[in-house]
Amino acid sequence: MDPLTIINLRMHLRQQNIVEFEQRVYDLSTPGHPSYGAHMSQKVIDNLLRPAEETLQLVMDWLSFARLNNIPSLDNNFLYINTTVAEASLLLNAEYAFFLNEVTGKVVLRTLSYSLPLDLHEHIDMIHPTTSFPSVSTRKATMLDGKQTTPAGRRRQAKGDMGHEFEKRKVRDDDLAIFEEIYANETVGTGYEFISVNGGLNTQYWGQDTVESAIDVQSGIALNSPTPVSYYQTAGQPPFNASLQITSDDSELYLEWLTFMLALNDTELAQVVSMSYADEEQSVSIAYAKTVCNLFAQLAARGSQHCLRLVMMGQVGSASPMTERTPLSATQHIEPEIGVSFSGGGFSNYFSRPSYQERAVSSYLENHGRRWAPYFNSTGRGYPDVSAQGTKVSIIYWGGHRYEAGTSCSTPIFASVISLINSDRLSKGFKPLGFLNPWLYSSASAGLEDILSGRSTGCGSTYPGANIPGAGWTAVEGWDPATGLGTPSFKKLLAISQEECGR
Repeated sequence: MDPLTIINLRMHLRQQNIVEFEQRVYDLSTPGHPSYGAHMSQKVIDNLLRPAEETLQLVMDWLSFARLNNIPSLDNNFLYINTTVAEASLLLNAEYAFFLNEVTGKVVLRTLSYSLPLDLHEHIDMIHPTTSFPSVSTRKATMLDGKQTTPAGRRRQAKGDMGHEFEKRKVRDDDLAIFEEIYANETVGTGYEFISVNGGLNTQYWGQDTVESAIDVQSGIALNSPTPVSYYQTAGQPPFNASLQITSDDSELYLEWLTFMLALNDTELAQVVSMSYADEEQSVSIAYAKTVCNLFAQLAARGSQHCLRLVMMGQVGSASPMTERTPLSATQHIEPEIGVSFSGGGFSNYFSRPSYQERAVSSYLENHGRRWAPYFNSTGRGYPDVSAQGTKVSIIYWGGHRYEAGTSCSTPIFASVISLINSDRLSKGFKPLGFLNPWLYSSASAGLEDILSGRSTGCGSTYPGANIPGAGWTAVEGWDPATGLGTPSFKKLLAISQEECGR
């Protein structure tokens, strides 16, 4: 290959004060704490987490010795290096080459190995792109027949901002217009703000999978009205590690989107984001996962809440349960609602259990955790946190009616509940809720309907790999890995917010 081929390296430098920062995020998100609602500015966050002078000096000395043609730039603890393959190969003792995925036709620039000077190992957390290979495939929601669930029906259940999309998932404006005419007439012509990240495009032609984005945007606009809705389209290639359960890449483009969001000023930053995609945590490196988690924590510190779907991976294992986001499961039926078989749940192998979860998850483990104890990390972060309706959800797809099921359906519903509560708070001069989890696991639990029946399907039953006969999580009283704390009652949560969180 041409040694002058351009490559953009991204290095995440080791930060200071991580423990202090995480505690401050929890404190400002906990009702009753003196710091509650005192969201931080990005400047304050950057100063708190800034790498140590020793880290900066060692890394910059190393780069200076390498005599790179372009000067590296530092932003939000990331060091960006625009260089050539020849320089990158010398710098990292690597051999870069183009690799072709014969299934997808994608070509990426990667290396099979690289190394750093020993004295830098404690100062650089992650370098990208290096040895992680993308192989794009798409998780799809499940198409159903039967009785539909409409936005008006979901409002009646009192059971919400908008979907954040990534590469290949597009919104069809024609479908949205039909949906509004049929199901949400009061929103006709409202539309959404399209925001391109890293060159993402909102194309409108045939042949693209638009189910996920249809669920997000159609549900988001219908349930949030008149709150404005934005739609993010992020392009690029994420890193990926294959596992027994995932052999192709579904990991999303978090780094590109997160760095974009953190660069926004507070008036531009979304208060609630619905993300109908998720990863099995072992599909990315622990360094990448922790870097992404830290960036989500920075958004949480600024008062932005992120809800994400759970997938059917890692039922007795791990999925994508970062501590500063709110993972969701799905339910079905009404009076009573029950947990569905296809939701994800479990315990993290990367992230320890946060303090706000300790009482609820420990109670579950004490009473119900023995059966699958050999197969999960009992000290890990438990997920999901909450659930919402996730079956027989009506959408318009390529001009036709379609009923969908999945946590892709429940995520924008729950996010819309929170968005509407925030709208009420702002109208009264209060701050938005921000990061929800400490609230959900304390006083807000009274605004959640506990799900007492239903069972998720476990490892090996759907995906190849380590089959554990009979594995799965059962919904029980209190928190459980099938449905979390339960489903939201908008009326109850609104009342709790007005009474307690307005102070």
